[in-house]
Amino acid sequence: RRVAVERHLHRERAGRLDVKSARFYAASVMCAIAYLGCHNIIYRDLRLHNLLLTAGGQLKLIDFGLAKRLGEPGEKTFTFCGTESRVEPAPAALPPCCHR
Repeated sequence: RRVAVERHLHRERAGRLDVKSARFYAASVMCAIAYLGCHNIIYRDLRLHNLLLTAGGQLKLIDFGLAKRLGEPGEKTFTFCGTESRVEPAPAALPPCCHR
């Protein structure tokens, strides 16, 4: 059984985590992102809706629809992700950067 992190927080924990759990989940997200980075994959949709918890309490990263595989280390990407009307002007005006 898997449950969305957001629903778990509100139903089981009144919207809060203890420090130990917060560190564990933050480290789990960082490990998942680092693993993808080692395989030249950029994950571009990190939000609570895309994190699931297993029955054993492990975190799962889902929805790779916006993920992008880069061909070589140091390769740059110039694609825009998100809704333009909801992006702040300053980040939208920044030049593309290297995601590796």
